[in-house]
Parts: sequence; structure tokens; C-alpha cells
Amino acid sequence: MLVIARENWHEGVVGIAASRIVETFYRPTIILSIDPETGLAKGSARSIDGFDIYKALSRCRDLLIRFGGHEMAAGMTLSADDIPELSARLNAYADDMLSEADFQPVLRVDLCASIGEVTVSLLETLERLAPFGVGNPKPRIAVRGSALAEIKQIGSDKNHLKMVIKDGDAILEGVAFKKGELYYHIDPDAAVTVVGALSINDWNGYRKPQIFIDDVKIDEWQLFDWRRTDAFAERLEHIPQNRRLLVYFREETRTASPFSAFQHEMVHSERVDAALAEARPFFVFLDVPDKAADLAEFLKRLPFPERIYAVFYNPEGRFFEALPNREQFKTAYAYIYNKRRVSIVRATDDLAKWRGWHPETALFIWRVFSDLEFVKIESGFLTFVDRPEKKPLSASAVYRARQERIEAEETFCYSGRAALREWFHRIYAEKMHAKEAIL
Repeated sequence: MLVIARENWHEGVVGIAASRIVETFYRPTIILSIDPETGLAKGSARSIDGFDIYKALSRCRDLLIRFGGHEMAAGMTLSADDIPELSARLNAYADDMLSEADFQPVLRVDLCASIGEVTVSLLETLERLAPFGVGNPKPRIAVRGSALAEIKQIGSDKNHLKMVIKDGDAILEGVAFKKGELYYHIDPDAAVTVVGALSINDWNGYRKPQIFIDDVKIDEWQLFDWRRTDAFAERLEHIPQNRRLLVYFREETRTASPFSAFQHEMVHSERVDAALAEARPFFVFLDVPDKAADLAEFLKRLPFPERIYAVFYNPEGRFFEALPNREQFKTAYAYIYNKRRVSIVRATDDLAKWRGWHPETALFIWRVFSDLEFVKIESGFLTFVDRPEKKPLSASAVYRARQERIEAEETFCYSGRAALREWFHRIYAEKMHAKEAIL
């Protein structure tokens, strides 16, 4: 357990400080303020479930000038010289009484309900159980499986969270004090279960239920859409480093300016194995694969992530170049048929000048023709091949690669949020179906 002491701390806030430390570290905690003139230390203790702090202090009563309290909280006065001995005895007792499982916070729920069941009438019934206190805590209600109508940070420091959850036409407003950080960990499209204490909001003659949220639970994988944002580094700060996995598909992404500070963390998709995926279940997809199937196969061979952060960095839309249409291919074919042999530079300039094409369009067509053996490319010249074998454009690997890149960009970069979620959900469903088939 934690025993913390310092001179001249304000005695009126040590109890609040002890509570905050317990909330953060989930350890029994004593905070003591030492008066240097009297040599006395006065403080407050706060405990966790399963550790009776009053009983623990009773075993050290020979060190305490006075103390009082109950199993979850206590106050005490002792000589500052005895603080080390008090700490040693309490920690020895805690070692005997507590196991590792006791240091996992447990939020006990008294009732599960849907939003439609949370009514003023229900709250009035619960109020009959008052007064509430240590021996009779206020009931905690789990409001299950609800959609988010609104989520935002509130307060001058944005350290609180306001949520409005809904189920059909029924809505419930809630506030989570000192939990503003949760904003970065909840997908706005997720179905959430919130746990907290209910109360009646009575304003201007209108009474409605509200909930003071202690915790939020999400039972499904989440998608966070980070596309079209310049705040990558700032957003990444809110994801625990030991849980996130920064995945890239293209080598040039490692040195791209948004990610250069995180090169030590980035892992190429081919080097991600099941052990790494399990240890770091928050996948951050930094760039766009050459084809959508590459990402699908990546997800299917690994444990499905708890969270997906879709960055899909794609500078200047480098792959999003429309395929030339059939008329353009026919025009280029007629050109090279008439010329028979011509330099690539001249052929490209001629089509750009006469037809207004982008040079890259012509160069791409020449590569496709070469792939299909309609022309030969040697020493910077195009040579027409007489009586070539007829082949469809799709027989060209160059053509198919461009087609797949365009489809990947459309899927991952330019789709709406709902369509992107649907793509990932389809892969998840296929993976789960395959798993069930094996079992």
C-alpha cells in the first residue's frame, strides 16, 4: 500500500488526495501532513475492496495517538518519527491479505436496464432505499447496449465527459466527471454500456432521469476515422504506446513527414505476427496497401484488433489516377501502328499535344502495350509488333495493378465512414465465420 507524507500539506485536502490516488493506482493509500513544529503527522486513509483499512490500523494502534473510521476510510494522528514503522507494518499486513487479483478494480452492478426502463418512477422507487452511505451504497445501474447520440468533453480543462445515449426514441443524458480522456477511446458509432448512479434532473418544472457515469464498456471492435487530419502526433498521444501497433505497407511511408518521429515504432505489415497483434491490439493503419485484398489477408491471418485507427495517408493521391478508357487505348494503338517505330518521348509528347492527355496517361498505355506484347520497348524506343496475339487489357499485370490501386484508394481513402466500417465489419464477419466452421 501507499503511505505518503510531507510537511505542511493542507490537512483539509489530504483525504481528497488519497481518494484520487486510489482512483489512479488502485492501492490502499494514506496521505499524511507533518507539522514541523509539533512533530505530529495527521492524515487520511482510503482503501480498496477487500482490504479493511480500519482493521489494519487497529493492528498498529501502539503507533497511533488516535485514529478512527471504517473499512474503506479512516483518519489518524501519529508521531512523524513513527511513519516508516507504520508503513512497514501496513505493507506487511497488505502482503498477507491481498493477492494480485485484489488490485484489479471491480465495479459492482446492482441492476441492468435498458434506457426505456430508466424512468422517473424507477428512480423514485430506488430513493426509498436511502439514506445511502458506506454500509448502504447508492445502487449502480448498468444501462446496456445503447447508441451514442452525443459525446463531448466539457469543463474549462475538458476533463469531464458528457454523453447522450439512445435506444430508439428513448434517450438518457449522462456526465462522467474527471473522465474526459475517455473521449479519445470511444468510437462515436459504438454500442456502449454505461454504469453509474441514477438521479432525477429537475429543471424548470420538468423532471427526467440522468446518470452520473462511473465507467463505460464497449463489447465490440471500434473504428476511429483519422483520415483527412493533420493532427496525427497529437491524436497518437492519447493511445497507450504499449497497446498500439503502427502498421505500414509501403516503404516510403516510414520517412513521410507525419510519421518520421515514430519510425522506431512502425512495423511493416509482413512482419506482424500473432503474438505482436495480441500484445498490441490497437492497430493504426498508416498508409494504403497496393490492393484491398492485402489488408483483408493481413486481418484474417491475425487476431482481430480491439481498435482500428484508419489514417491511410496518401500524399497527393498518388494512386488515384483514372484508368485510360478504351478510346484512349484505341487512339494510342492507331498512333503506334502508323509510326511503327518512334521514341517514347516523342510518342508521349505527340499524344499530349494532339489529344490533350497528361503525359502519364500515354506512358501508362505504353507500359500496358509492352506487357501485352503489342509493342517492344528498347533503348527508349517503341516498336510495333506485327500480328500480335489478341489479349484483353485485364491480361496485363500493369493494368491490373493500377486497377487494384484505384479500388484500394476508393475503399480506404475516399469512402464515407459508414462504408469504411462496413468493409472492416465484412472482414470481421468472414473471419468469425471461418473460425466457427473450424470449431
